[in-house]
Amino acid sequence: SWSSLLWFHVVCSLLGDAAFVFAFCASVMLLVEERLLRAKQFRFVIGRLPSLVFLDLLNGSMVAFGFSAMVAGFISGIIYAMEEALPSSELGPRIFWSLVILSVYGVLVFARAAGNYRGARAAWLSVVGFLVVVASFFCARAVGSGIHGF
Repeated sequence: SWSSLLWFHVVCSLLGDAAFVFAFCASVMLLVEERLLRAKQFRFVIGRLPSLVFLDLLNGSMVAFGFSAMVAGFISGIIYAMEEALPSSELGPRIFWSLVILSVYGVLVFARAAGNYRGARAAWLSVVGFLVVVASFFCARAVGSGIHGF
C-alpha cells in the first residue's frame, strides 16, 4: 500500500521533472531565437517566438520551482526509504543520480540568484541539467532492479 509520504514523494518528483521539461523548452527557444537574431533573421522571430526576456524569466522560474520540488521529493523519498527499511542496493543508483541532478540545478539556481547567469549562459546550463535528468532515467532503467526500475 502506498503511504501519503510515498504519494508526496512521487508527486513532487514528477512536478520537478515537468518543470525541468518546461525549462528545457524555454531554453531551447531562447537559444534558437538568440541565434536567429544574431544572424539578423528578424522576420522569423518577430511575432513567432516570445521575447528573450520572457523566455529567460520562464526558464528561471521553472528551474527554481523544479529544484524546490525535487528537493522535497528527494527528502521525502529518503524518509520513506528509512521508514520502510528499503535495501540500499535498490536505492543507491537513484540517490546518486538525484544528487547529480540536484547539484546541476542547484548551481544554476545559485548562479541566477547571484546575478551571474542570465540568458544564453543559463539556458545552456538548463539544457545540460535536462540531459542529466534524461540520462538518470536511462541509467535507472539499465540498473533496473527494485523500486526505481522501470
